[in-house]
Amino acid sequence: MPAELTELKVRDVTIKLHRAGRGRTVLFLHGAGGVPQWLPFFDALAEHRFLVPKCADCGDYNWVPYPACRTCLSENQVWTEVSGEATVFTYTVVHRGPGAFNADVPYVIALGKLSEQPRPCLVLGTLVGSDPAEVQVGLPIQIAYEDIPGEDITMWRWVRL
Repeated sequence: MPAELTELKVRDVTIKLHRAGRGRTVLFLHGAGGVPQWLPFFDALAEHRFLVPKCADCGDYNWVPYPACRTCLSENQVWTEVSGEATVFTYTVVHRGPGAFNADVPYVIALGKLSEQPRPCLVLGTLVGSDPAEVQVGLPIQIAYEDIPGEDITMWRWVRL
């Protein structure tokens, strides 16, 4: 488990800074007590791997992470690496971006359906490197990783296969 750097309590909310993979710092906001459940995800993301909670009882993948499996309600979940291969489930083309994102218009925000099954696992992300006019439901896509220079952050994006 990454070493804790600092902690600040404000009423019933705890703000913690944690050291993630490759010396990265991750900020977590959570209620009193408890260990942030997202640490394995951010550690893997820094290594360009995408993890999803998988139920050890029924085998379904659960994204976004939640304390219990959405299929059988078991709390017995394990962070599991996925292929990142997907198809576009739905998408939108943004023509007016908020603030600094307006410089990037038009851009595509896609909900990708991962190839891992049995339960559909849908992941939201920006689809980069594709002409928005060519994007359609069913388009094969793949998770790609982008290290943000000077920010010590790794983001995931969708790219067309």
